[in-house]
Amino acid sequence: MSTSEGNNDSPLVLTEAGRQSYWLPSGENVGFIATGQDTGGQFSLFNFSLQPGTGPSPHIHHNEDEAFYILDGNVSFQMHDDESFTATSGSFLYLPKEHIHSFRDLGPTPARFLDIAVPSGIDKLFAALGSPATGTSPPPPPPLDPTFFANLSTISSQHGVDLTNSLIFTAPEYSVNNNSTSTVPISVARTGSTAGAVSANITLSGGTTTQSGNGDTKIPINFADGQSLQTVNVPINPANQAINLALTDLRGDLTPALLDDKAVLKIGGDSGNSLNLQELYNLPLMRPDAQRQSFSLEGGTATVIATSNDTKGHFSLLDVSLPGQTTGPEPYIQHQEDQGFYVLDGNVSFQLGNQTIDATPGTFVYTPKDDPYTFGNLGTTPARLLLLSSTPTAVPEPIFTWSLLPLVAWSVISQRKNKLKKQKLACRQH
Repeated sequence: MSTSEGNNDSPLVLTEAGRQSYWLPSGENVGFIATGQDTGGQFSLFNFSLQPGTGPSPHIHHNEDEAFYILDGNVSFQMHDDESFTATSGSFLYLPKEHIHSFRDLGPTPARFLDIAVPSGIDKLFAALGSPATGTSPPPPPPLDPTFFANLSTISSQHGVDLTNSLIFTAPEYSVNNNSTSTVPISVARTGSTAGAVSANITLSGGTTTQSGNGDTKIPINFADGQSLQTVNVPINPANQAINLALTDLRGDLTPALLDDKAVLKIGGDSGNSLNLQELYNLPLMRPDAQRQSFSLEGGTATVIATSNDTKGHFSLLDVSLPGQTTGPEPYIQHQEDQGFYVLDGNVSFQLGNQTIDATPGTFVYTPKDDPYTFGNLGTTPARLLLLSSTPTAVPEPIFTWSLLPLVAWSVISQRKNKLKKQKLACRQH
């Protein structure tokens, strides 16, 4: 079968065995489900796993649009330079290229989402930045020195991604166990370009922040031209258990880092409470659309997560649930678009031409147009998979029941919609 990027015209089955995955410098793990070599260059599909507190700082993609489908936990997003929120499980977000964004797990538990990049190619950046994952534990974090930030910016730019000019705390939590100390060093990094001088304040709140006074305290932090890392000494009162830190009053050519501009300073050891950044940031929640269309699909249910209208015509995404003993239709030939299937739960049986595949969770199946295929759940337990159609299609109205795959030729759907409109008009006339 052909797997050259930009020209894949044969069915492809990719299992989790031997799948590439990387630990990125910002702490998240990215697993390569499908790359451009697998999809003819149309899109890449990744599985992102986030531990609490991990995620990249604000950046801009110049080559690809990105979409995010939250599978487990909550993931917080910065969109543009003035919007941030927390997306809950089942939420879908689409972000065109040239838009500022970042994401982070601000909660106390791990999170997971699927990342769809259109077109493919961003996998090369992940491989260049990351460390190959050989186990379940991340490698020790790299030293956060000026060389690290310079390399991060250079490698990202080489692959069409620019870090915004932002100030970020180097950690979500700082701590000091010695109650006799009067100050604690706090480091702030400058991402993106270091040209020109910039400055801000570190605002301290939530306790007695000095030896002699109460209330908020502001400590200036200044970056000269070319500087990417600065450390300031924050005064503390040993009677406190924790102090909240925030980067405020930005001055100069800076983009706010809305998920990296707060931190906690713990004093005197563990206060008995685990850090919950979600409470510190207190972001609004984004929940899945309760009005999503669903329709019958061979005894199962297909829920529309995104239509081509939602993704600038790039793809459609369905979440398909199949009960046990769902045999599926006769082999079907899709003439309009390539399709990808990602099994989330249970076992799904695929027939690809004369070949039958039992796809377990984590398996990706790619079917180019004009190749016959079908799928079903021959087991006794429910199964669930995602169906991604990689070219513009229409989605049927929720009242329609389809005996074949839901995303079919535009002409068929247009005829059904026109017929429905005529029926509605006739009803109104009578």
